[in-house]
Amino acid sequence: MASVLKPRGEKPLRAFAIQLLGTCGWPISQVHWAFHAAGETAVLARICAERCAAIQAQSERDRYRAVLAVSTTPEFVATFDVLFQAVLGRT
Repeated sequence: MASVLKPRGEKPLRAFAIQLLGTCGWPISQVHWAFHAAGETAVLARICAERCAAIQAQSERDRYRAVLAVSTTPEFVATFDVLFQAVLGRT
């Protein structure tokens, strides 16, 4: 009997998060808690880091991080901060 569970890889999780945040218009707080419940917050933090790095104005980046800080957990924000610096280092 084939398993009904689908593997959780980064690619489908990224696509799911992008769809929830973009197409569906979910706030980051709801997306965070869904990914937190699944133990997959690092994928979401990377997407947020990439989105933040794409913002040109530092004031807008600061605002984006502030929204994350009030909408998620300190652990998530710490992961975001590390991944954000990594993304900036790649560009």
